[in-house]
Amino acid sequence: MMHSGTTVAFASEMRPLFRLQPPQVDEAALAELVTFGWAAGRLSNCKGIERLPGGTLVTVPLAGGVPSERRYCDPLETLHRDPEMNRADAEEQVYEALEKSVKVHLASDVGYAMQLSGGVDSSLVAALAQEETAGSLSSFAVSLGDHPYDEGRYRDMVVQRYGLDHHEVAVSAADYASALPRAVRHMEGPLPHGGCVTLMLLCERIRKHTKVV
Repeated sequence: MMHSGTTVAFASEMRPLFRLQPPQVDEAALAELVTFGWAAGRLSNCKGIERLPGGTLVTVPLAGGVPSERRYCDPLETLHRDPEMNRADAEEQVYEALEKSVKVHLASDVGYAMQLSGGVDSSLVAALAQEETAGSLSSFAVSLGDHPYDEGRYRDMVVQRYGLDHHEVAVSAADYASALPRAVRHMEGPLPHGGCVTLMLLCERIRKHTKVV
Protein backbone atom coordinates (compact mmCIF):
# COMPACT_ATOMS: atom_id res chain seq x y z
CA MET A 1 0.00 0.00 0.00
CA MET A 2 1.12 3.57 -0.75
CA HIS A 3 -0.07 6.59 1.21
CA SER A 4 1.14 10.04 0.23
CA GLY A 5 -0.86 13.14 1.08
CA THR A 6 -4.39 12.58 -0.17
CA THR A 7 -3.39 9.66 -2.39
CA VAL A 8 -3.86 6.07 -1.28
CA ALA A 9 -3.09 3.16 -3.61
CA PHE A 10 -3.07 -0.56 -2.98
CA ALA A 11 -2.46 -3.74 -4.95
CA SER A 12 -1.73 -7.41 -4.35
CA GLU A 13 1.72 -6.88 -5.91
CA MET A 14 4.11 -3.94 -5.90
CA ARG A 15 4.67 -3.60 -9.64
CA PRO A 16 1.36 -1.82 -10.42
CA LEU A 17 2.31 0.81 -7.83
CA PHE A 18 5.51 1.62 -9.72
CA ARG A 19 3.37 3.53 -12.22
CA LEU A 20 2.75 6.05 -9.44
CA GLN A 21 6.22 6.03 -7.94
CA PRO A 22 9.48 4.71 -9.41
CA PRO A 23 10.93 1.95 -7.20
CA GLN A 24 13.61 2.97 -4.72
CA VAL A 25 15.51 0.55 -2.51
CA ASP A 26 14.45 0.60 1.14
CA GLU A 27 17.71 0.44 3.12
CA ALA A 28 15.93 -0.83 6.24
CA ALA A 29 14.44 -3.73 4.30
CA LEU A 30 17.78 -4.42 2.61
CA ALA A 31 19.49 -4.76 6.00
CA GLU A 32 16.94 -7.37 7.10
CA LEU A 33 17.19 -9.20 3.77
CA VAL A 34 20.95 -9.51 4.10
CA THR A 35 20.76 -10.56 7.75
CA PHE A 36 17.73 -12.83 7.85
CA GLY A 37 16.91 -13.53 4.20
CA TRP A 38 13.53 -11.84 4.51
CA ALA A 39 12.15 -8.39 5.37
CA ALA A 40 9.60 -8.83 8.13
CA GLY A 41 6.52 -6.91 9.19
CA ARG A 42 5.44 -3.98 7.06
CA LEU A 43 8.73 -3.64 5.22
CA SER A 44 8.66 -4.12 1.48
CA ASN A 45 11.74 -3.89 -0.70
CA CYS A 46 10.83 -0.35 -1.80
CA LYS A 47 10.56 3.01 -0.07
CA GLY A 48 7.07 4.40 0.31
CA ILE A 49 5.39 1.01 -0.08
CA GLU A 50 4.40 -1.04 2.94
CA ARG A 51 2.92 -4.50 3.35
CA LEU A 52 -0.19 -4.86 5.45
CA PRO A 53 -0.05 -7.47 8.21
CA GLY A 54 -2.24 -10.52 7.70
CA GLY A 55 -5.77 -10.18 9.04
CA THR A 56 -5.74 -6.38 8.80
CA LEU A 57 -8.54 -4.20 7.41
CA VAL A 58 -7.76 -0.67 6.20
CA THR A 59 -10.48 1.95 5.90
CA VAL A 60 -9.84 4.97 3.67
CA PRO A 61 -12.15 8.00 4.14
CA LEU A 62 -13.50 9.15 0.75
CA ALA A 63 -13.50 12.74 1.96
CA GLY A 64 -9.81 12.57 2.73
CA GLY A 65 -8.02 12.06 5.99
CA VAL A 66 -5.79 9.42 7.46
CA PRO A 67 -6.53 5.74 6.70
CA SER A 68 -7.36 3.67 9.77
CA GLU A 69 -6.52 0.04 10.45
CA ARG A 70 -8.31 -2.73 12.32
CA ARG A 71 -6.95 -6.17 13.08
CA TYR A 72 -9.78 -8.67 12.57
CA CYS A 73 -7.76 -11.87 12.90
CA ASP A 74 -4.61 -12.81 14.80
CA PRO A 75 -3.46 -16.45 14.61
CA LEU A 76 -1.53 -16.03 17.85
CA GLU A 77 -4.81 -15.58 19.71
CA THR A 78 -5.75 -19.18 18.94
CA LEU A 79 -2.58 -20.61 20.48
CA HIS A 80 -2.85 -22.04 23.95
CA ARG A 81 -1.15 -24.62 26.12
CA ASP A 82 -3.16 -27.56 27.45
CA PRO A 83 -1.27 -29.02 30.44
CA GLU A 84 -3.60 -32.05 30.54
CA MET A 85 -2.95 -33.15 26.94
CA ASN A 86 -0.65 -36.13 26.57
CA ARG A 87 1.45 -37.06 23.55
CA ALA A 88 -1.03 -39.59 22.17
CA ASP A 89 -3.86 -37.04 22.23
CA ALA A 90 -1.63 -34.42 20.60
CA GLU A 91 -0.64 -36.82 17.81
CA GLU A 92 -4.29 -37.69 17.20
CA GLN A 93 -5.29 -34.04 16.96
CA VAL A 94 -2.43 -33.26 14.57
CA TYR A 95 -3.39 -36.21 12.36
CA GLU A 96 -7.06 -35.18 12.31
CA ALA A 97 -6.11 -31.58 11.43
CA LEU A 98 -3.83 -32.72 8.60
CA GLU A 99 -6.45 -35.12 7.26
CA LYS A 100 -9.12 -32.42 7.31
CA SER A 101 -6.83 -29.89 5.60
CA VAL A 102 -5.93 -32.33 2.81
CA LYS A 103 -9.60 -33.14 2.19
CA VAL A 104 -10.46 -29.44 1.92
CA HIS A 105 -7.64 -28.79 -0.54
CA LEU A 106 -8.69 -31.69 -2.75
CA ALA A 107 -11.98 -29.97 -3.58
CA SER A 108 -11.60 -29.01 -7.25
CA ASP A 109 -13.67 -29.12 -10.44
CA VAL A 110 -10.66 -28.94 -12.77
CA GLY A 111 -8.41 -31.66 -11.37
CA TYR A 112 -5.34 -31.32 -9.21
CA ALA A 113 -1.80 -32.53 -8.63
CA MET A 114 0.72 -32.25 -5.82
CA GLN A 115 4.34 -31.27 -5.40
CA LEU A 116 6.45 -34.12 -4.06
CA SER A 117 9.96 -33.29 -2.93
CA GLY A 118 10.54 -36.55 -1.08
CA GLY A 119 10.73 -34.80 2.28
CA VAL A 120 8.59 -35.53 5.33
CA ASP A 121 5.93 -32.88 4.66
CA SER A 122 5.11 -33.66 1.04
CA SER A 123 5.37 -37.41 1.64
CA LEU A 124 2.80 -37.18 4.43
CA VAL A 125 0.48 -35.12 2.22
CA ALA A 126 0.87 -37.73 -0.53
CA ALA A 127 -0.09 -40.53 1.83
CA LEU A 128 -3.21 -38.71 3.05
CA ALA A 129 -4.23 -37.47 -0.40
CA GLN A 130 -3.88 -40.90 -1.96
CA GLU A 131 -6.41 -42.27 0.52
CA GLU A 132 -8.94 -39.71 -0.74
CA THR A 133 -8.24 -40.00 -4.47
CA ALA A 134 -8.47 -43.78 -4.81
CA GLY A 135 -5.22 -44.17 -6.72
CA SER A 136 -5.54 -41.30 -9.20
CA LEU A 137 -3.09 -38.78 -7.75
CA SER A 138 -0.49 -37.06 -9.95
CA SER A 139 2.71 -35.71 -8.45
CA PHE A 140 5.48 -33.47 -9.76
CA ALA A 141 9.02 -32.84 -8.56
CA VAL A 142 12.20 -31.02 -9.52
CA SER A 143 15.08 -33.34 -10.31
CA LEU A 144 18.58 -32.01 -9.66
CA GLY A 145 20.29 -35.08 -11.08
CA ASP A 146 23.36 -36.11 -9.08
CA HIS A 147 23.32 -33.01 -6.88
CA PRO A 148 23.57 -34.00 -3.17
CA TYR A 149 20.45 -31.95 -2.38
CA ASP A 150 18.28 -34.03 -4.70
CA GLU A 151 15.90 -36.29 -2.77
CA GLY A 152 15.09 -38.56 -5.69
CA ARG A 153 15.60 -41.83 -3.84
CA TYR A 154 13.11 -40.79 -1.17
CA ARG A 155 10.62 -39.66 -3.82
CA ASP A 156 10.92 -43.03 -5.52
CA MET A 157 10.00 -44.77 -2.27
CA VAL A 158 6.86 -42.65 -1.89
CA VAL A 159 5.87 -42.99 -5.56
CA GLN A 160 6.18 -46.78 -5.42
CA ARG A 161 4.45 -47.07 -2.06
CA TYR A 162 1.37 -45.11 -3.12
CA GLY A 163 1.33 -45.74 -6.87
CA LEU A 164 1.51 -42.07 -7.86
CA ASP A 165 1.41 -40.85 -11.45
CA HIS A 166 4.74 -39.09 -11.05
CA HIS A 167 6.49 -36.55 -13.30
CA GLU A 168 10.04 -35.20 -12.95
CA VAL A 169 11.19 -31.76 -14.09
CA ALA A 170 14.94 -31.80 -14.70
CA VAL A 171 16.63 -28.49 -13.81
CA SER A 172 20.26 -27.92 -14.78
CA ALA A 173 22.58 -25.13 -13.67
CA ALA A 174 21.98 -23.43 -17.03
CA ASP A 175 18.19 -23.67 -16.56
CA TYR A 176 18.53 -22.12 -13.12
CA ALA A 177 20.70 -19.24 -14.33
CA SER A 178 18.34 -18.52 -17.22
CA ALA A 179 15.26 -18.43 -14.98
CA LEU A 180 16.83 -16.38 -12.17
CA PRO A 181 16.02 -12.88 -13.56
CA ARG A 182 12.41 -13.91 -14.12
CA ALA A 183 12.11 -15.25 -10.59
CA VAL A 184 13.54 -12.03 -9.14
CA ARG A 185 10.96 -10.05 -11.11
CA HIS A 186 8.09 -12.17 -9.82
CA MET A 187 9.38 -12.00 -6.24
CA GLU A 188 9.80 -8.23 -6.63
CA GLY A 189 13.17 -8.18 -4.94
CA PRO A 190 16.09 -10.30 -3.76
CA LEU A 191 15.20 -13.97 -3.43
CA PRO A 192 14.83 -15.12 0.19
CA HIS A 193 15.60 -18.70 -0.83
CA GLY A 194 17.26 -20.26 -3.85
CA GLY A 195 14.39 -22.73 -4.10
CA CYS A 196 12.16 -19.94 -5.43
CA VAL A 197 13.67 -20.45 -8.88
CA THR A 198 13.15 -24.21 -9.03
CA LEU A 199 9.64 -23.83 -7.58
CA MET A 200 8.75 -21.38 -10.36
CA LEU A 201 10.02 -23.79 -13.02
CA LEU A 202 8.11 -26.64 -11.39
CA CYS A 203 4.84 -24.68 -11.29
CA GLU A 204 5.22 -23.70 -14.94
CA ARG A 205 5.43 -27.38 -15.83
CA ILE A 206 2.50 -28.35 -13.60
CA ARG A 207 0.34 -25.62 -15.13
CA LYS A 208 0.49 -27.43 -18.48
CA HIS A 209 -1.33 -30.35 -16.85
CA THR A 210 -3.60 -28.83 -14.21
CA LYS A 211 -4.53 -25.55 -12.49
CA VAL A 212 -4.70 -26.74 -8.88
CA VAL A 213 -1.77 -27.98 -6.78
